[in-house]
Amino acid sequence: MAKPQPDIVPTGILLPCFSNTGMIITALCLPNYCNRAGNQAVPQQLLMRSPLGNNNPTPLAYKTSRFNMWGELPQADQLTVASNGKHIYTLRAALIYSSATIYIRNAIDPSTALSLVRDASELLNILLENGHTTLAGRLAGAFRNIDRGRIADQIVETFKQADYDIRETDPFDSKIRSDIVPS
Repeated sequence: MAKPQPDIVPTGILLPCFSNTGMIITALCLPNYCNRAGNQAVPQQLLMRSPLGNNNPTPLAYKTSRFNMWGELPQADQLTVASNGKHIYTLRAALIYSSATIYIRNAIDPSTALSLVRDASELLNILLENGHTTLAGRLAGAFRNIDRGRIADQIVETFKQADYDIRETDPFDSKIRSDIVPS
């Protein structure tokens, strides 16, 4: 019998998992998500996010590295447990907290992850709770780029109604073909 998939699918944008030292390890590719998207590439840099991080890189084999980034651990409601037992960001948290460079370096993964969002309400509670106007503007621009203007409009209008100054910016360096993004 097949194991049912969770409602919120982890993304290939940010992979956090707790190591035995209590650090959260984040990377640009999550096997569970990337297998669905067909991307099984090893990330060039593995980010280890922890309140104990020292912001120093550690070179690894095959021109890869690990970066020990200082950062707060995510809230429990922004994590889910993957089939391998690792704690990983939910789709919405990974989309919100991913850096802008992921949209340029590997446009297919974030566009695929964005296409899994059906309604702006999946993102708005985290964005509004923390006043993330820059991140909201980036997401609105990304949604508009993949022809999800309704979601982009919902994000922008909700922030304006909440009296925030939001500026929509497209994080992709080119238009993503809508025929390759699932609807």
